[in-house]
Order: sequence, then C-alpha cells, then structure tokens
Amino acid sequence: IDPEAGIMYIPLGSPSPNFNATTRKGPNLYANHMIAVNVTNGKMIWATPFIDYGTVLNVRVPDTHDWDTSWGSSISKVTFDNGTQKKIVIGHDKMGNVIAMDATTGKEIWWKTLGKQYNTDSIPSSNGSGVVWSYGIFNYHAIDNNDNTLYIAATNRGVNYFTDKGVAGHRVAAPHTIDLGLRNGTIAAMDLRTGKIKWQYQTEFPPRVSPLVTDDIVFAGYIPFTEKAKSKSSTTTAISPNPTRTIKSGVILALDKQTGKKLWEYNVNAPISIVGPSIGNGMLYVPTGKIQGQEAKGI
Repeated sequence: IDPEAGIMYIPLGSPSPNFNATTRKGPNLYANHMIAVNVTNGKMIWATPFIDYGTVLNVRVPDTHDWDTSWGSSISKVTFDNGTQKKIVIGHDKMGNVIAMDATTGKEIWWKTLGKQYNTDSIPSSNGSGVVWSYGIFNYHAIDNNDNTLYIAATNRGVNYFTDKGVAGHRVAAPHTIDLGLRNGTIAAMDLRTGKIKWQYQTEFPPRVSPLVTDDIVFAGYIPFTEKAKSKSSTTTAISPNPTRTIKSGVILALDKQTGKKLWEYNVNAPISIVGPSIGNGMLYVPTGKIQGQEAKGI
C-alpha cells in the first residue's frame, strides 16, 4: 500500500484450469496481472499483465504453466542519477520475470528474467510438454531504499505438464527435485532503477526462503534435501518400483548486502518457511517446518 497516494498494488494468481487453456482463450482478465486499486472506492486504476501477447512473456496463448504473479509486491520512491524521483512498483512471477512498473501508470520501466529458461514455449498435451525449466520466484522480496537495491531469490524448477480428459490437467515434477519440481537457484541483488544485477549467490538447493535486509546484512536461505529408499514394507508398483522418501532441512544464510559474500550459514534441522526470517530485540527469528530426523548440526 502507498499511504500517500491511497493506492494498493496487488499481484494476482493464475486462471483455472491451470494447465489447459481450451476453455479460456480470451484475455483471462485479470489473472497473471499486477493491479493498482484505489483504497477509498475500490476502483481499479491500472492493470499490467505479465503473461500475454505483446507483454513480458510474449505468447499468443494464455498461461498454461501456473506462472502467476503471486508472492508479493512493493512500492519505493526512487531517485535517479539525474535527480528526478519516481515511485516504482516491483512485481514478479513463477516463471522468473521481475518487472519494475511506474506506480502511476503501471507501464514497464524495466524487466528481467532470472536464470536460464528451457522449453518454456512448450504447452501441455496428453503426452506431456517435455520438462520445462525456469527460475521461478516462489517467495517475497526485500527492498533497501537507502541504496536502491532489490534482494530476491529465484528457484530453478523442472516440470512436465499434461492435459487430461475434459478440461483438467496435471504436472509431474522432474526427477531429483522437491515439491513443485524445485532443484537449485540463485539469490540476487538488483538495482531498483535499472534492473541491473549487482551480485548473485548460487545455491545447490532451492532458495525458497524470503530474503530480509537489515543494516549491512541480507538474511536468506535454502532447503537442502536428500532422497532415501523407503522401507521394504513400502508398497511398490510398476510405475514406482523403488519408492523413495525425501528428507528436507533448512539452512539460514547471512550475506554481505554489498557484495553477496557469505558471512555465515546454519542448518536449523527443519525446512524453513517461505515467509522467511524476521528481526527483533537483537534476535533472528526463523519459522520452520517439521524436524525430519536428520542430525542437527551447524554447517
């Protein structure tokens, strides 16, 4: 919310059914949009589509990959090198697009796609799309207005998309991934004015932890996982003759906000919540999931 202007900036989810667009070939308003709404009367001021022909993801068909603009937005008053000021709204999507928009009009100031993209033009079919890889953004970002920097984490994700009978569909995660096909990723610092990447910290596992910036430190994290065979009593099938279970833990990272250099990291022995850590009373508070039997130890 911008309290000065009385405007709320809202990222919106994807249309349904997610993976089959045969019944929704129109503009799909207002799915996959960032919208600005007047908080006093509820009227829409502008709506910027992320995935639409002629916009950020230049496609002629609606989104069939669940690449919505979820996980938050922010508004910042930015001073450019020529001394002019502009309010900028930051939004992003699950394909890895990061967009800076003029807060007054919704028009694009800059946009970047994080990470490598593979097979993203493929759409679901009854035989699958083939594995689609993209660096989706699955958490909130952090802003440091003192030096015009955006801190954001993007997770490399591999998914095969299928259409089913009727209008439904489903997705199958790539091997050796967790949850929605998540594998590894990057934590990045970006210039709010230009979108230029200042530094990146690569992670071997999914960095699905929302960054937090305070003083000279960026706190972030990632979710290490291991695959282990289930016990012999587990049911086996022709589809899954060797069932496995995934054990996840969570690592909290402290990075130098100027350089991205790692200051320290610690394994909390449980998956870290997507909402990320918070600061208070000189303490770092880290929300976690269920401890899964791994030995607790610092890394």
